[in-house]
Amino acid sequence: MGFRKDWNINEILAAISRMTRECSSPYNDGFTAFEIKKELLEIKFHLEDCLERCPKFHGEEELLQQRFLKKLKQ
Repeated sequence: MGFRKDWNINEILAAISRMTRECSSPYNDGFTAFEIKKELLEIKFHLEDCLERCPKFHGEEELLQQRFLKKLKQ
């Protein structure tokens, strides 16, 4: 039996985008927005910890460089 992917990257990214919109919404007070931002930070920290446990792969450095250059152009 092979690898079974039981998540959907598009759903994960969409949920994070919804959180970002809510956090940035002028209709939310600072308390609400800060709670959302804390959850986004929790996701970030968890993801960083997970990535540290993953092996390095060929081509990974190029992806990071592309991301860096894209951010510089903004």
